[in-house]
Amino acid sequence: MQFSIYEPDGQLIYRHIYDQTPYMTAYMMDFSFPEPELADWDFFVALKGSFDYMRENAHKHHGAASPDDSSISRVEAGKPASRSGWWHTPAKQNSRRYFKQGDVFPEIEGSAYGATFWQWSPDQSDPKL
Repeated sequence: MQFSIYEPDGQLIYRHIYDQTPYMTAYMMDFSFPEPELADWDFFVALKGSFDYMRENAHKHHGAASPDDSSISRVEAGKPASRSGWWHTPAKQNSRRYFKQGDVFPEIEGSAYGATFWQWSPDQSDPKL
């Protein structure tokens, strides 16, 4: 699970890759552990009061936006890519793909996510085959 926090203007503040495996293991061993909490409750409780810290320290943490990425935010479908590189959209799983600067981002039709926004991928390496 990936969690990203954005400024109101769309700039990335912080990105966290969250591994819920330990909680899923606990749930599988003890069915009294409430399943809905696995994906979000424990994670969001841990975030309480952390937004100012993350905003001030995002550049120090692995996986956070680098200074070069700070000007890149999410881009709506139908608009051109602001720079060449790997982009992805939450509107479709495994959507990471390479766009050249000026390429127009496509709309993902039939997505339950809603409007399609493309985001700069923190991993700019070529895919491994």
